[in-house]
Amino acid sequence: MDALDEICSKYRDRKARILVDAESQHFQRGIMLVAVHLMSKYNTDGYALTYNTYQAYLKSTPATLAKHLAVAADQKFTVSLKVVRGDHLASDERCLIHDTKQETDDTYNYIAQGVLKQQIGEFGVPNGRPFTSVDLLLASCNKESVVAAHHLHQQRLKAKLPTVPVKFAQLQGMLDEEYMALKAEARRELRSYFSRD
Repeated sequence: MDALDEICSKYRDRKARILVDAESQHFQRGIMLVAVHLMSKYNTDGYALTYNTYQAYLKSTPATLAKHLAVAADQKFTVSLKVVRGDHLASDERCLIHDTKQETDDTYNYIAQGVLKQQIGEFGVPNGRPFTSVDLLLASCNKESVVAAHHLHQQRLKAKLPTVPVKFAQLQGMLDEEYMALKAEARRELRSYFSRD
């Protein structure tokens, strides 16, 4: 933990980011505890230094995210989440993983779009808790999910609706032309948005 604190302090001074990757569920509980601790210590004042990875193929991920949002709301820190579908099918117990790819896709989209709309679980809904500070990083090889999230974010910005900061990451397996097309579309939309003001 001392070494991680030293790394986090230096990266925060440099305005860099730290992405804590997900592993097999044999190790993930410990990794997640450390990641949440680092978020609570360093993701303050609206700055997102440490990102925790949330795997959409796990049935437990929406509930885990809801718990982390509650902790962040109580302790006043930013939850910075990297959302992926998951990559440990060979080592994770089958009962922990969604039964179908569609269920995984639905969970990924629920998290991505829910965070962008600032409505997840009890947060941001009528008679619920106010939405807490969140920074979103979407990582996926699924073009449809990434494009849908990008469009939703742009629509909310243009309509001046609340949303969260979002970044996109290219994963191994995502075609360069898809990633470059997404970047080009984002640039066009930003130019168009700012030229109207």
